Amino acid sequence: RPPAETSPPNWSAWRHVSGSEGASTTLWDGDFGRSAVCHGERIVKLYHDVDFAVRTPVAAGPNPGPVAIRSALPGDLAASGALLARHIGGDSEGYATLLRRQVDAGTLIFVAVQNTVVVGFSKLTWRTPEADGGRNAPDGWYLSGILVDSAHRRRGVGWQLTRARCDWVWRTASEAFFVMHPDNRASRLLHARVGFTEFTRDFQVPGVTFSDGPGVLFRSLRGRGAVINLAAHRSARVGTRPSDSVRP
Repeated sequence: RPPAETSPPNWSAWRHVSGSEGASTTLWDGDFGRSAVCHGERIVKLYHDVDFAVRTPVAAGPNPGPVAIRSALPGDLAASGALLARHIGGDSEGYATLLRRQVDAGTLIFVAVQNTVVVGFSKLTWRTPEADGGRNAPDGWYLSGILVDSAHRRRGVGWQLTRARCDWVWRTASEAFFVMHPDNRASRLLHARVGFTEFTRDFQVPGVTFSDGPGVLFRSLRGRGAVINLAAHRSARVGTRPSDSVRP
């Protein structure tokens, strides 16, 4: 059993998805959207789905065509669940069910589509951390859960997903937030391009924890970063109509 400080309330609901007894294993908590890498009974790493940004360098291969960014359709959730299963192992149908529950609760999901195939997705959620038991974290739109298929990394897909979410937020709010592991340099650099800077490390967002230290809360203000005239820029870059790209 994991140490109390890294155990969510429903640890019994976690499921083994890969690895063997006596070696490193991966567990998945479908309710909280977390994955844990364990060795024996000890948690080695604990990740919330906000930390799915790319960590492992992948060489870019040939580009098979443009990528369109749009809001997820019902069938896209199954495809996104399959993408999760390929990324961390486990049951794609279970992941799709989790995503549907999150959408029903108000989460917006954006997908990257290439030749009708979902090659990445990301989330945008309105959170009220302090009202939900957290502290020192403002209410607002929180970016999370970005995941790109390994065969399509290093082609700007994560950047396009991030721009699309920020562009949507700027229509209704003046600031956006995200939480990351302090060692996730790729995520830090990605979000810096749309104006995210460190806001605080002294905070708590319910449901967002890391086993090996505190996370970092970042904030971006409208007008920072390269999101101005986004629709025209995206239309030229990815070959999709602006109206199809950012409407959740």
